[in-house]
Amino acid sequence: MFKITELVLRDINNIDYPYKFSSGINFFRGKNSSGKTVFYELLDYMFGASEGLSNKEWYANLKEVSLKIIIDDKKFLLTRTKDIDENYISTLNTEFSNRHPISAESYNIKLGHIFSKDENLLEDIKTFTGVALTYRSFTMFNFLGENGQGIIRYFFDKCSDVKYSVKLAPVLNFIFNNHQEEIAKLEEKLNNLLTEYEILKTKYAKYEFFKSEINRNARILRLNIEYNGKNKDDIKDRLQRLKNLERTPIKAKKKSLSELELMYNNIDEQINLYEKSRQDIQNQQKENKNRKYLLENLNKIITNNDSLTYLIEPIKTTLKELDSTVSFSQYVIKDETINKLKKQRTVLKEEIQKYDSDYELYSFEEKEKAFVLLENYLTVEHFDCSEDLKNKYEEIKQCRTKIQELQNDDDSSKIQALSKYITDLYYTAKDISSFVKEDSSRDGFRIQYIKRGNILQPMVNVKTKDNYKISKNCDVGSKARQTLIQLCGYMGFLNLLLKENKYPLIPIFVGDHLSQSFDNNNVKAIGAILNKASKDIGADNLQIFMFDDKNYDEMNITANNSEELCKSDKDGNIIQSGFVPFYFPLKQKRNNKEVKE
Repeated sequence: MFKITELVLRDINNIDYPYKFSSGINFFRGKNSSGKTVFYELLDYMFGASEGLSNKEWYANLKEVSLKIIIDDKKFLLTRTKDIDENYISTLNTEFSNRHPISAESYNIKLGHIFSKDENLLEDIKTFTGVALTYRSFTMFNFLGENGQGIIRYFFDKCSDVKYSVKLAPVLNFIFNNHQEEIAKLEEKLNNLLTEYEILKTKYAKYEFFKSEINRNARILRLNIEYNGKNKDDIKDRLQRLKNLERTPIKAKKKSLSELELMYNNIDEQINLYEKSRQDIQNQQKENKNRKYLLENLNKIITNNDSLTYLIEPIKTTLKELDSTVSFSQYVIKDETINKLKKQRTVLKEEIQKYDSDYELYSFEEKEKAFVLLENYLTVEHFDCSEDLKNKYEEIKQCRTKIQELQNDDDSSKIQALSKYITDLYYTAKDISSFVKEDSSRDGFRIQYIKRGNILQPMVNVKTKDNYKISKNCDVGSKARQTLIQLCGYMGFLNLLLKENKYPLIPIFVGDHLSQSFDNNNVKAIGAILNKASKDIGADNLQIFMFDDKNYDEMNITANNSEELCKSDKDGNIIQSGFVPFYFPLKQKRNNKEVKE
């Protein structure tokens, strides 16, 4: 159970101005400039939003705001001031004088603990998505403001803010995935593989160091042999011969320095040419992908427009040509050959560097030191684990690919169930709203939720030339229709998430001036949707806050609690000019009929 019971504004004279709330739908009516949006935004601030109150004229005489909430029979008092880093959280039986201020960051951390159903869930989400999410990320499901209405693509209002939009995809992936247990096991396997890979990297670095040192000292002693990780006994044998003053076997004749430098320069030139052409092809590929994306979207647009059907075939032809170009680019960009050339270049570079050692004169002390070091290096156990390192890297790559595939594999039945609920909720208003009635008469009309793009897509059935029925996107019409679909989307998600009862979600919905784009008849559809959703989810499970300039009965809303933000006495004198009782705009004075509209 969750409930906000009261919000209290305290002014600089320590006078309290309370607003009482009930379960279910709370409705607040006020004319324009009466602070409806200010009230709406304050609720978000009380739940951890970072935009402070200090620069807002409404709060010029405000000292602090307190919110009383109940969660599973536990009562909390949340208090914020105009100083964003002076906040308080306490249980309601705590003495007011004993409270201690906390920063905005600490305030949000404590709220996170309060609203998290399961502390381990956030770790699971982080493991699954790779993104650290908090209860604040889930407030995108709670708020529908005045400026964000009438949007059915990326339809959550808060996702117009980049700090929420970047977290939308990970959240949706987590909600609609049914491979979470399998992904958790793969994540554990991946962590083990990464640990093993790091151990192998350390061993390989150690091997490379010893290999380099053994070869360097072998060159100083003119042993005429290269250490390759497998010929330690051969080097020991030559070292022993040197110790016994025996003749060291003569190294096979090698290429001259000029030949090596020529080969190196040729290979280096091939690599540079390849990398330049590769960059050119990648740029072309990127441009072609952008063209393809634009053409595909243009194709979708003109498909629904009979007057532009003559453009369909040319676009399809162009798309095929772009597909072949992209495919050719993918075929051209192969790294295997060039990687071999790079290895050859490295070998040649090492050979060239060896010439310096072969013709350098070393003192007796340097040779003596090389002899001792070489003996010591040859006693240390080390081996070439490059093949194991390569195999481990491939395992990690495959594991990551599998995790990504599972993360992107949506639970289609869950998405279809959500789409059906949203559609059924929309149909609730068919006997009230003319445009919902019109939609309900269209063959197979439904609202399909599409996770990619977070889209609420209206669809209908159309007949083909062969008399078969296929689904087709349809026009969404007016802003009022789109806002109603959007509202159904919000209620659909809240119904889904609250019934699963595991997400760090604040169980509220806050709507600001939803009636703005509706006429007097169709506006009643808002009430039909909210009443049905509140009944389905349960008044004790979802608390709704509505701010509007119409009366709740005009909107057909069954309000459990309602209040006027602007109040006058029986003589017409202003008692309260808006949401903040102690705020009066210029020319608007208490006990004075003169009001600046």
